[in-house]
Amino acid sequence: MSGFIKLHRKIQDHWIYQEKRKFSRYEAWLDMIMMANHKPNKFLHGNELVEVERGQFVTSELKLMDRWDWGKNKLRLFLDLLEKDGMIIKKTDRKRTTITICNYGHYHESETKDGPQPDHERTNRGPSADTNKNEKNDKNDKEVIKDIFAFWNSLGIIKHRELTQKIKSKINARLEKMSPEEITESMKNYQTVLNGDLYWWSHKFTLEKFMEPKNIDQFLTDNNPFENFRKQKGGGNGGKYGANYAGTSEASRKAANRGAETFVGTPGREHGGVSVEELRKIASDFE
Repeated sequence: MSGFIKLHRKIQDHWIYQEKRKFSRYEAWLDMIMMANHKPNKFLHGNELVEVERGQFVTSELKLMDRWDWGKNKLRLFLDLLEKDGMIIKKTDRKRTTITICNYGHYHESETKDGPQPDHERTNRGPSADTNKNEKNDKNDKEVIKDIFAFWNSLGIIKHRELTQKIKSKINARLEKMSPEEITESMKNYQTVLNGDLYWWSHKFTLEKFMEPKNIDQFLTDNNPFENFRKQKGGGNGGKYGANYAGTSEASRKAANRGAETFVGTPGREHGGVSVEELRKIASDFE
């Protein structure tokens, strides 16, 4: 059997396609092809006008994870596999992920031609170059780091007067593999566990210490912090880390706090919202 069939992207609106399920890799690949723009397009992303080319679409890891019912590791391994096989080109910055389907002409071509033609131009040159990419990313990185710093202070765990170079370096290192939303999600979960009566964890990190991979990772929602640090019925430490962290000593808490040269207090309060836009509002309160 040779040739191709026409599959209209409106199939995505059909109740059969919209059934809630965990996507297979084939379904995810087909979904990506249908999400790609069939012609150049522009759309408003926040306050920024974004241009996408034919065969491209803009998304985020969180959106794809929710759409396909996948975990973060499975998604990243899948996208890496597609890139290595020359099937996609992925560009990620602090705001969004842009995916280009290589040889898009294989999957979407006019009927008037003798069949789909390879999109050689796309494969050879990749997505259009952003001549201001480095300049824009440097500016965005600095702003995002400031916003994350302000968000941490707003949680009232251990406040810092100054955004030191060490703190900047730690935040920047985490941003290499995590989105701002993932970082603030982990911070919020940590605050909930620290202040909640249902949980045994009592150790207060400085921001610099919290940004170490082993600390921030254990409070990500995917790693079940609300179960791992839950108290056992009848008292005592329970959860995954109960045996290893059975009661943080007063000496260790003091040692951690000595690392916060700019410590100014530890009031507790709840906080909601983790979007980049909300981070901007929080950051403005600290300027």
